[in-house]
Amino acid sequence: MIDLLLNSHPIKTAYSIAKKNRQEIFLVGGVLRDLHLKGTISEDIDFLVERDVESIARQFARTFHGSVFCLDEIRGNYRAIIQDNGANHTADFAPVHEGEIIPDLTNRDFSVNALALRLSDIFEKGELTLIDPTGGVEDLQRKRIRVCSPHAFGDDPVRLLRAIRFSKQCHFTIEPETERLIRETKARLLTCSRERIRNEFFMILCQPGASESLKQLDRLELLSILLPEIDSMKGVEQGAHHAYTLFEHALRTVDYTEIILCNPERFFPRHREAIKSYFSQIIEGNIPRIALALFIALLHDIGKPSTSRKRDGVIHFYGHEQAGMKIARRIAARFKLANKTITIISKVIQQHMRPLQLQLLPRVTDRARYRLIRDITPAVLETLILALADAMATRDEIPDEPQSIPLYPVIADLLDCYFSTRSEQSEEALLSGDEIMEALHLESGIKIGDLIRKIREAERKGLISTKEEALNLIAGKHSRD
Repeated sequence: MIDLLLNSHPIKTAYSIAKKNRQEIFLVGGVLRDLHLKGTISEDIDFLVERDVESIARQFARTFHGSVFCLDEIRGNYRAIIQDNGANHTADFAPVHEGEIIPDLTNRDFSVNALALRLSDIFEKGELTLIDPTGGVEDLQRKRIRVCSPHAFGDDPVRLLRAIRFSKQCHFTIEPETERLIRETKARLLTCSRERIRNEFFMILCQPGASESLKQLDRLELLSILLPEIDSMKGVEQGAHHAYTLFEHALRTVDYTEIILCNPERFFPRHREAIKSYFSQIIEGNIPRIALALFIALLHDIGKPSTSRKRDGVIHFYGHEQAGMKIARRIAARFKLANKTITIISKVIQQHMRPLQLQLLPRVTDRARYRLIRDITPAVLETLILALADAMATRDEIPDEPQSIPLYPVIADLLDCYFSTRSEQSEEALLSGDEIMEALHLESGIKIGDLIRKIREAERKGLISTKEEALNLIAGKHSRD
């Protein structure tokens, strides 16, 4: 472990700069936790220095030709972003709290994050002597999350969510007294900024096993604080076609959405790379599309409680998609999500039953496929994946072969149609839309797109190869229409 620290270029550089400035510098927090758990130096490194924090941070960034900015003007915290051996690193520099390392550590969130190492000990003495006033090493060994002090959550209530995130991230359990404090302090969470709450919540969804994290949030009474609308889903029966209550079904839908998106090669082998690439993209802030998809899966039936009706002994939820869309929009706005993100959430929840309706048709025409894809744009992949996960979540047991799920052929067909259409749109046709409108005296509209697709299809089949042939083709088609 000491060799990893001695050979880390960023850590060596920070120590050299601090020594040059006659400063004591400490390595602190998550980097030491991860070093113990994973045996590697993480890309995010935290340093504490006695004074002149800005100057040391700027010297550090300048050494690597990186950048630096102020994280917190009041506390005097700075972040440097650098590259070293092809890897990106962030290095945070902060002043030692009240000039003393022990009070600084005991005022942190959890014991596993309250470890420090004086860099002069390893670089001058060759000693790995951890400063551990809260018993963090023992908690690392016992694999438990424990607050540093009884007032940790009161000092910063977002730590309530961080406890769940770290427990999932490290595969640790939260010790009983910390759980008691979470329940006791839960209402304080709403005193924090919505942006911080949102960011921590979506970071929890990014951890493997999102449905289990949501169950833990619910068990610790935090889910009702974050999403009070969810409470109305609990215990709601859905009728003969569903084996689970509404809330149970929502959690199962989250689970199957994650299974599909983490294993696209099993479900949609032809499109696995495109699906992986799409859902790994960042939609806004630090929220990847996969986390947003899981969030939508949790909320997709949020409109059912308000639309539940029983007729002739049968439960119905007519209009739950529209009602759910309105509720989800309010939730998304409360979470301070961007308009483009809210549009995707709204579209998916409003349209998530459409693929099932297509399944009920005796024959699915090209027109029906294109109309559905048009109507669920810009959330095509989110809607189709959710529809399949939703169908899977109604069943007691899921077969080993997803192809045997009744809705699967419809979803696979729609994905084929979507990706082929997208591929066609990326091809350059022999005639542009402007050329077609000028030649045929047409206005801009859906017909132009139909004619361009006709040209591309004929070109791929080898029927045409010049602009003149393309014009003759569509002129004949236009006159017949």
